[in-house]
Amino acid sequence: MVVAFVGLFVNLVGIYLLPPEKEGSLNIEGVYQHVVGDAFGSVVALIADIGILLFNAFWLDVVASLIVALLIVKSGLSITIRSLNILIQASPKGIDLENIKKDTLALDGVNEIHDFHAWRVTNGMDVLTAHILENTMTSQRSLSSMHLLIILCELLW
Repeated sequence: MVVAFVGLFVNLVGIYLLPPEKEGSLNIEGVYQHVVGDAFGSVVALIADIGILLFNAFWLDVVASLIVALLIVKSGLSITIRSLNILIQASPKGIDLENIKKDTLALDGVNEIHDFHAWRVTNGMDVLTAHILENTMTSQRSLSSMHLLIILCELLW
């Protein structure tokens, strides 16, 4: 029981010391989930210890272990799936690539788009690449339009 109290205290200190912007980094978010999971595990262990001491209910130890194991699996899968999406350079969620492609094709001077790809480099940094064929008669206007499109894409993401 003393170990659970010490573990809870150390994890609460760890939560306090972590930076508040955990969404900016997958690593920090993983650490945060780990420390919160450990703190929750300490609370569950304390509750199980009290139940065992007061009611001689040794089955609470098994229930507590299952709860902690499920929490570890859930948080581990969440981080793993998001990491794998970055590693395989999957298209970022919530971005309508077809709409961006359609809007780009509607710009003056743009004749064709191919090799149109978007992927996540890291948390908060998405990349879009495309090969754009343009009409040489309006290339200056389309170039300034492309700069505007790039700025809009950065704002939307």
